[in-house]
Amino acid sequence: APNEESADCWAKLAAAFVGHPAVIFDLLNEPHDIEAAEWNGWALRLAGAIRTVDPARVLMVSGVNWAFDLRGVELQLPDVIYSTHVY
Repeated sequence: APNEESADCWAKLAAAFVGHPAVIFDLLNEPHDIEAAEWNGWALRLAGAIRTVDPARVLMVSGVNWAFDLRGVELQLPDVIYSTHVY
């Protein structure tokens, strides 16, 4: 699950990859055991950690339930790719 250390990690990664537009950050691979509303809050927090360092960075945001369910997952941010994993 994401936590404050996750945000610190993303800030460091954002700093390391500033100026590399081919790098796209996937905020959390297959989030699970978390409701969409809570995941939205965490995704915004993680996105903020990245975008504070690199405002133009493209981000991937997965749905909940192992990235399967995108219902309710929506960030009011530009340059977001929504990802689902359908197995």
